[in-house]
Amino acid sequence: TQQLYSLFLEDQWQVASTLNFTGGLRWDYDSLSKGGAAAGQFTNFGPRLGFNWSPGSAWSIRGGAGLFYEKLPYAIVSDAMAQSSK
Repeated sequence: TQQLYSLFLEDQWQVASTLNFTGGLRWDYDSLSKGGAAAGQFTNFGPRLGFNWSPGSAWSIRGGAGLFYEKLPYAIVSDAMAQSSK
């Protein structure tokens, strides 16, 4: 079985009437990350930053960056376990 857990915190700051900043932090856990270890990988923290600037009523410029973790597909892990010598 595969167990997935995630938590996400986010807040927005309005620094001017036309400019907002957004910051967030996401935590992900995938039970398949433990592989042959005693415990899974609990250190998957992904910060996110973004902005939204509206220089005029018809325009909006948005951007952002973050660190993202991909879920492990169960099919890949089960194939690797089936072909291993253990």
